[in-house]
Amino acid sequence: MSCRSRPRRHGAKDPGRPGGFETDTAEASRDAAALRATELLIGRPGGPHHLAVLAVPVLRMALGTGAAGELAVLLHLEHGYWAAVSAAAVLRSVNLRTTCQRVVQRSLGTVVGLLIALGVLAAHPEPMALALVVVALEFLLEYVVARNYGLGVVFLTPMALLLS
Repeated sequence: MSCRSRPRRHGAKDPGRPGGFETDTAEASRDAAALRATELLIGRPGGPHHLAVLAVPVLRMALGTGAAGELAVLLHLEHGYWAAVSAAAVLRSVNLRTTCQRVVQRSLGTVVGLLIALGVLAAHPEPMALALVVVALEFLLEYVVARNYGLGVVFLTPMALLLS
Protein backbone atom coordinates (compact mmCIF):
# COMPACT_ATOMS: atom_id res chain seq x y z
CA MET A 1 0.00 0.00 0.00
CA SER A 2 1.36 3.43 -0.80
CA CYS A 3 1.06 6.63 1.23
CA ARG A 4 -1.97 7.85 -0.77
CA SER A 5 -5.35 7.92 0.94
CA ARG A 6 -6.83 5.34 -1.45
CA PRO A 7 -5.18 2.89 -3.83
CA ARG A 8 -5.12 3.57 -7.58
CA ARG A 9 -6.22 0.77 -9.86
CA HIS A 10 -3.88 -0.37 -12.63
CA GLY A 11 -4.60 1.67 -15.69
CA ALA A 12 -6.39 4.43 -13.74
CA LYS A 13 -5.96 8.00 -14.92
CA ASP A 14 -2.96 9.80 -13.45
CA PRO A 15 -2.95 13.42 -14.62
CA GLY A 16 0.65 13.90 -13.50
CA ARG A 17 2.09 11.28 -15.90
CA PRO A 18 2.64 11.61 -19.63
CA GLY A 19 -0.12 9.74 -21.37
CA GLY A 20 -2.20 9.98 -18.19
CA PHE A 21 -1.82 6.37 -16.98
CA GLU A 22 0.19 4.96 -14.06
CA THR A 23 2.03 1.66 -14.38
CA ASP A 24 2.26 -1.09 -11.78
CA THR A 25 6.05 -0.75 -11.83
CA ALA A 26 5.98 2.93 -10.91
CA GLU A 27 3.48 2.32 -8.13
CA ALA A 28 5.46 -0.65 -6.78
CA SER A 29 8.64 1.41 -6.86
CA ARG A 30 7.00 4.20 -4.85
CA ASP A 31 5.57 1.64 -2.41
CA ALA A 32 9.00 0.07 -1.90
CA ALA A 33 10.62 3.47 -1.41
CA ALA A 34 7.99 4.51 1.12
CA LEU A 35 8.39 1.22 3.02
CA ARG A 36 12.19 1.57 3.11
CA ALA A 37 11.97 5.18 4.30
CA THR A 38 9.59 4.12 7.06
CA GLU A 39 11.93 1.28 8.10
CA LEU A 40 14.86 3.69 8.29
CA LEU A 41 12.91 6.10 10.47
CA ILE A 42 11.13 3.79 12.89
CA GLY A 43 12.46 0.28 12.28
CA ARG A 44 11.02 -2.79 10.60
CA PRO A 45 7.58 -3.87 11.82
CA GLY A 46 8.00 -7.03 13.91
CA GLY A 47 11.79 -6.67 13.74
CA PRO A 48 14.28 -5.35 16.27
CA HIS A 49 13.60 -1.87 17.56
CA HIS A 50 15.49 0.76 15.57
CA LEU A 51 17.18 2.20 18.67
CA ALA A 52 18.47 -1.25 19.64
CA VAL A 53 20.06 -1.65 16.22
CA LEU A 54 21.76 1.74 16.56
CA ALA A 55 22.98 1.02 20.08
CA VAL A 56 25.70 -1.43 19.00
CA PRO A 57 27.69 0.97 16.77
CA VAL A 58 27.14 3.83 19.21
CA LEU A 59 28.46 1.77 22.13
CA ARG A 60 31.38 0.49 20.05
CA MET A 61 32.33 4.05 19.07
CA ALA A 62 31.93 5.42 22.61
CA LEU A 63 33.91 2.62 24.25
CA GLY A 64 36.64 2.59 21.58
CA THR A 65 37.26 6.33 21.53
CA GLY A 66 36.98 6.51 25.31
CA ALA A 67 39.52 3.71 25.77
CA ALA A 68 41.93 5.29 23.26
CA GLY A 69 41.60 8.68 24.93
CA GLU A 70 42.12 7.19 28.40
CA LEU A 71 45.20 5.28 27.23
CA ALA A 72 46.62 8.50 25.78
CA VAL A 73 46.07 10.26 29.13
CA LEU A 74 47.72 7.40 31.05
CA LEU A 75 50.73 7.52 28.70
CA HIS A 76 50.94 11.33 29.06
CA LEU A 77 50.91 11.81 25.28
CA GLU A 78 51.29 15.41 24.14
CA HIS A 79 48.56 15.17 21.50
CA GLY A 80 46.41 12.52 23.15
CA TYR A 81 43.26 13.55 21.31
CA TRP A 82 44.80 12.09 18.14
CA ALA A 83 44.35 8.63 19.67
CA ALA A 84 40.61 9.15 20.08
CA VAL A 85 40.29 10.63 16.59
CA SER A 86 42.21 7.72 15.07
CA ALA A 87 40.04 5.22 16.95
CA ALA A 88 36.90 6.96 15.71
CA ALA A 89 38.16 6.88 12.11
CA VAL A 90 38.75 3.14 12.33
CA LEU A 91 35.61 2.25 14.31
CA ARG A 92 33.17 3.93 11.97
CA SER A 93 33.30 0.84 9.74
CA VAL A 94 30.14 -1.20 9.40
CA ASN A 95 31.38 -4.61 10.54
CA LEU A 96 34.32 -6.41 12.14
CA ARG A 97 35.97 -7.36 8.84
CA THR A 98 36.10 -3.82 7.50
CA THR A 99 37.15 -2.53 10.92
CA CYS A 100 40.12 -4.93 10.89
CA GLN A 101 41.00 -3.88 7.34
CA ARG A 102 40.93 -0.22 8.38
CA VAL A 103 43.14 -0.95 11.41
CA VAL A 104 45.78 -2.50 9.14
CA GLN A 105 45.43 0.27 6.54
CA ARG A 106 45.60 2.98 9.21
CA SER A 107 48.67 1.44 10.83
CA LEU A 108 50.63 0.87 7.64
CA GLY A 109 49.55 4.20 6.16
CA THR A 110 50.67 6.02 9.31
CA VAL A 111 54.11 4.37 9.23
CA VAL A 112 54.64 5.22 5.55
CA GLY A 113 53.30 8.75 6.11
CA LEU A 114 55.66 9.20 9.06
CA LEU A 115 58.60 8.24 6.85
CA ILE A 116 57.48 10.80 4.24
CA ALA A 117 57.22 13.50 6.92
CA LEU A 118 60.69 12.63 8.24
CA GLY A 119 62.10 12.83 4.71
CA VAL A 120 60.52 16.25 4.12
CA LEU A 121 61.70 17.60 7.48
CA ALA A 122 65.21 16.20 6.95
CA ALA A 123 65.49 18.37 3.84
CA HIS A 124 64.92 21.54 5.96
CA PRO A 125 62.56 23.10 3.40
CA GLU A 126 61.92 26.83 3.20
CA PRO A 127 58.43 27.96 4.33
CA MET A 128 57.18 28.37 0.74
CA ALA A 129 58.42 24.91 -0.24
CA LEU A 130 56.83 23.44 2.88
CA ALA A 131 53.52 25.11 1.99
CA LEU A 132 53.70 23.61 -1.51
CA VAL A 133 54.37 20.16 -0.06
CA VAL A 134 51.32 20.50 2.21
CA VAL A 135 49.16 21.58 -0.74
CA ALA A 136 50.41 18.62 -2.80
CA LEU A 137 49.70 16.24 0.10
CA GLU A 138 46.18 17.65 0.47
CA PHE A 139 45.53 17.23 -3.26
CA LEU A 140 46.77 13.64 -3.21
CA LEU A 141 44.77 12.89 -0.08
CA GLU A 142 41.52 14.12 -1.61
CA TYR A 143 42.27 12.27 -4.84
CA VAL A 144 42.87 8.83 -3.31
CA VAL A 145 41.02 8.61 0.02
CA ALA A 146 37.65 7.66 -1.50
CA ARG A 147 39.28 4.83 -3.43
CA ASN A 148 41.75 3.55 -0.83
CA TYR A 149 41.63 4.51 2.84
CA GLY A 150 45.17 3.26 3.56
CA LEU A 151 46.67 5.31 0.75
CA GLY A 152 44.75 8.33 1.99
CA VAL A 153 46.33 7.91 5.44
CA VAL A 154 49.76 7.87 3.75
CA PHE A 155 49.12 11.47 2.67
CA LEU A 156 47.12 12.53 5.74
CA THR A 157 49.84 11.67 8.28
CA PRO A 158 52.66 13.82 6.88
CA MET A 159 50.25 16.66 6.19
CA ALA A 160 49.08 16.65 9.82
CA LEU A 161 52.63 16.44 11.12
CA LEU A 162 53.93 19.20 8.86
CA LEU A 163 51.07 21.50 9.85
CA SER A 164 51.61 21.02 13.59
